[in-house]
Amino acid sequence: NSIDIKNSLILSAKAMAKNGSIKGINIFSKTLQAVSSIPGVSGSLDAYLPEKYKTLLSSTDTEFSKLLADLSIKDQTVFLNNFELNHNAYIITGKGKSTFTGELNLSAQFKLTSALTAEMVTRQPKLALLQDNAKNIVIPIIIKKEGSMIIVIPDLGDLASRAAKNVATETATKALDKVAPGLGGVGKSLGGFFRCLS
Repeated sequence: NSIDIKNSLILSAKAMAKNGSIKGINIFSKTLQAVSSIPGVSGSLDAYLPEKYKTLLSSTDTEFSKLLADLSIKDQTVFLNNFELNHNAYIITGKGKSTFTGELNLSAQFKLTSALTAEMVTRQPKLALLQDNAKNIVIPIIIKKEGSMIIVIPDLGDLASRAAKNVATETATKALDKVAPGLGGVGKSLGGFFRCLS
């Protein structure tokens, strides 16, 4: 019977979908609206979106141009060993699990594409404090289900730590340039190198 099939089902697969959406949750909107309290920046990240991207905030779904997933099913649980969701404004990668009874817990990296990040930094230069070495804004997030609602929780501690490191590098660069003009650029490069190691 159907209960026996669910209990005994074991499967491994790779899946791909194009030009679709994850229904019932807008990860883009929820993540940007949850990130605030950035040093020197008022409001949340969605306030600095270029006009052409703002329609994405009003959607009830998470749109994608391509979705790749490596998954397995065992003990009535779908294990997402890794997944990558692509859109021209963002990329979401991660892993986690979802049960047949509706539980959901995903650990992911939400990355704004470099083109969008550059436009946002132009609007608010202080957002550069959140950039990684590749000049992207990357936000660690947890996606989980609580009751009937799917929630997105950004790791604000990680963002605060990155901002602090970037402020320290910027301060050291300016100090070096005062002592020996041009030497600050070397300090900035070394700061990026050590951030790669941390």
